[in-house]
Amino acid sequence: MKKCYLAIAIILVMVPLSVYGCTSVTTIIQQPGNTVTTPAMATTALPSTTTSELSTLLTVTDGSTTTTFTMADLQSMLTTIGYGGEIEQNGTILGPYPYAGVALTSILNAVGGITAGQSVKITARDESSMTLTYDQIVNGDFNVYDSTGNQITTSTKPLICIIFSENGSPLASSVGPLQLGTVSTMNSITDQSMWLNSVQQIDVMPVIAVSSTTQPTTAVSQTTVSSTTSPGIALGPSTFEFANAVRNTEYEKTLTIYNTGTADAHFNLSADGQAQSWLNFYGLDNEQQSITGIDIAGESSAYVLLKVDIPSNAPNGTYTATIYAATAPIAASGNGVSTIMQAQSSVTIDVTSENVIAGIVNSVTVNSPEAGMPMILTVNFENTGNVSTVPNIDCVIYKGNTEVAEVSNDTTTVAPNAEEDIQIEWPTTSTDQTGDYTGHVTVSLGNTVLDTQDVAFALSPPGT
Repeated sequence: MKKCYLAIAIILVMVPLSVYGCTSVTTIIQQPGNTVTTPAMATTALPSTTTSELSTLLTVTDGSTTTTFTMADLQSMLTTIGYGGEIEQNGTILGPYPYAGVALTSILNAVGGITAGQSVKITARDESSMTLTYDQIVNGDFNVYDSTGNQITTSTKPLICIIFSENGSPLASSVGPLQLGTVSTMNSITDQSMWLNSVQQIDVMPVIAVSSTTQPTTAVSQTTVSSTTSPGIALGPSTFEFANAVRNTEYEKTLTIYNTGTADAHFNLSADGQAQSWLNFYGLDNEQQSITGIDIAGESSAYVLLKVDIPSNAPNGTYTATIYAATAPIAASGNGVSTIMQAQSSVTIDVTSENVIAGIVNSVTVNSPEAGMPMILTVNFENTGNVSTVPNIDCVIYKGNTEVAEVSNDTTTVAPNAEEDIQIEWPTTSTDQTGDYTGHVTVSLGNTVLDTQDVAFALSPPGT
């Protein structure tokens, strides 16, 4: 039976903020806890400037229960306002930025909340997805870092939220209108695996416990494994798609395995299906030696690299496989039946003979250095084609209406279906004029312009 509890601690902070035309709102940062009851909140209406208030943006399901949300629905709920950002696997930091949104626990309450052992699958517009565990959502069981990337321990964890506003404005179309992320009162950031752009669907998933047979397929009672020290498992994302894959080419994706139990555990990795022989797993510390399992400490997660090698003789067509991550057999008390906990992700590979050159710009960020230190522009480029490509990034720098410099990068190769943070620098000098600047950024592939953005930054006096 699902139970709902009122959050024990709610901190109310009144701040002036202009969000979608609102002159002031109540900032509410909730302590992570069990599922909460969302009270009504009377605020100035928050109309979107880019998305129809009445269009369904989010669908939430739990079994036969389905609830949909428009932007107006979300903006009428208890609003969480604070700061959030992410740290990528290579150490690149995005943010923290000011965000507004609704706590994921509040949204899940619309379908009855979640209970211990369940997980939640979040799906984006492009059908990419990720899975969050109960402990991550309810208890804040994830890593937190300060704004420089150092891991920290905080008494109040950031809230996992469905974000609809950045810095008082609707989210950019490349990440919105809704984005999954974490929000807190501090300038803290979380792992990239806690963020997902263009969220459209949320599904509450049951715990899967299976009989320990040669091929685990038989579901058993969820109460079979009841000890809190027993390992639990979640795997994300739940789907991998390799579109327009070319023969004799290797593709890579990263999957995250979560040990939701408190005990350290070994998790076995396997695959089956048509494309089973094309798939191999690797640890991030050694991409040359494939692995069949990984050790993960209790209440933590680990990344595994999935490599897909398309054979040179593979005919054009669609191929599928299933990835499994499973615990070792767990001895159950009372009935003598051993069980395993298993999570799975589906893989779809479309093999073609056509070379596709394409890409998207996920983000453009810039620092604000002291004069004499380099201005660093970072473009997160995703190669959505099926062959390696080299994007051209050009940044023209203005002080007011006067062009002062131009920097570019056209030497970074990005593998198919891969993301790369590409950096270019403007080496400022101590004599450069301090103050506000604008960088006009253009990202192109060949003669095709993918994106143009204006980014603002400032040069401060040396030593400040």
